[in-house]
Amino acid sequence: ELSGWRAVQPAHRPHRGRVRGWRHGRYFDGPYVAAYGAGGGKATVAEMRDAMGIDWTDVREELTEAIPPAYTQWIGRAFLASRMEVAA
Repeated sequence: ELSGWRAVQPAHRPHRGRVRGWRHGRYFDGPYVAAYGAGGGKATVAEMRDAMGIDWTDVREELTEAIPPAYTQWIGRAFLASRMEVAA
């Protein structure tokens, strides 16, 4: 919700396995979970909390809308770096 600046997209780190759940009518098992919805194969609340590094809520709907602290920190650092460039 900040405007007037842009951050370089971080490099994508490829997954080392499948995301567990249903895709196009077929179930896949894997070491990763998706933090959205509540359908078959979706992450449990405990799995979402662990995957996202969040320990202050155990409400599924809040977890599915949350921004993980590590990403919030990345955004904050990128924003502060952009302000330092403007000031220089």
